[in-house]
Amino acid sequence: MDIRKLRGLGIVGAAGAIFRKFVYRRAEMGFYEVTRDDVKRVQPDGYTSEIHPLAKVSLDLLQNPYVTEEDLASVRSHEDAHCVLVRWEDEVVASNWYLAGAVPVPELSRRVELPSKVFYSCRIYVAPEHRGQHLMAYMMTSFINERPDLRGFCAFIFDWNTPSIRGVVNAGWRRTGTYRSTWVLGVQRSGESRVVTT
Repeated sequence: MDIRKLRGLGIVGAAGAIFRKFVYRRAEMGFYEVTRDDVKRVQPDGYTSEIHPLAKVSLDLLQNPYVTEEDLASVRSHEDAHCVLVRWEDEVVASNWYLAGAVPVPELSRRVELPSKVFYSCRIYVAPEHRGQHLMAYMMTSFINERPDLRGFCAFIFDWNTPSIRGVVNAGWRRTGTYRSTWVLGVQRSGESRVVTT
């Protein structure tokens, strides 16, 4: 923690920052799911998709300004990790990662074990000039076409991330639970709650 920043916060602000950093901190994310049959299938005109093992994807190929080498390194050894790329002409304009099994959720500082044949969808990016073309649904459609045994997808999304929530809901997803991690005096406690559906 930077002392200069603390001084700029004043006494009350600095006390709050120290409390959140060292005494109590909580992260909570909504859990969203969609079954294979509920995915809205699309094939937008002019776009092509390709699927690569995530271990062989480079930062240059992704064209995602929000992904770092550290992000890629954290999943390179994952056994069942894939990347769907969408191209417009020769340019990569969208990408999405799909992971199965015990998946890392760095925002919660934990791993979550997924049911068999369910894939964690993460690091979705669509270039601004190509948004509104249903490219997220197109990436899921492309992945489903390659994986006939796939049962569905899931994602962890912060409640404040309304563009991502809007994107998954428009693609047929629904919120089915909440995952959280709480740190008290540096000790992590993890929990979850699920919505009961019939």
